[in-house]
Amino acid sequence: PIAGYRRHGVRLALGCDNCSCSDVQSMFQVMKTYCLLGGLSDPGPEVPLAAEALQLATVGGARSAGRADRLGAIKPGLRADLIALDLSDPAYRPLNSVARQVVYADSGRSIRQVWVDGRRVVRDGHAALVDEKKLAADLMTAMPAVTRELARLRAESEKVLPAFAEIHRRAWATDLGYDRYLQRN
Repeated sequence: PIAGYRRHGVRLALGCDNCSCSDVQSMFQVMKTYCLLGGLSDPGPEVPLAAEALQLATVGGARSAGRADRLGAIKPGLRADLIALDLSDPAYRPLNSVARQVVYADSGRSIRQVWVDGRRVVRDGHAALVDEKKLAADLMTAMPAVTRELARLRAESEKVLPAFAEIHRRAWATDLGYDRYLQRN
């Protein structure tokens, strides 16, 4: 219920933290999902706008982490975590609303430069601190063992699937006295 949170002054922030939420740690996806989810959960004039998503992903994230005095904005004295986007990318053609195009059209493909705390970590779209070709070769070497281990873990997990299916069924069958999705009935 994003509109309700906003009406009641709940301080919102956007972020991505681990693979249990998504296999892609992308703020582009998080911002787009926030805007789309707001449109689904609270259709109407209060839907989140792209500019708000950008603010919640930067200033809001810093504030929620208790670091608004050190990061989240481009200001003197704050840590320099910056990205430079290639505006010739199809996501920005024609350029008409950078905020909307960042949130709704970019997938991260346009990132060309990244600085973290003032240190360049991406240069011309490639990792600046890692030999990407060597990393890819190392991963290819490691993959057969990883594949075998995943197959072993999958076989082990299948032993407990019936128990977890029953837990899941019983949990969803239990009346909690409120709508689990926090929607109005």
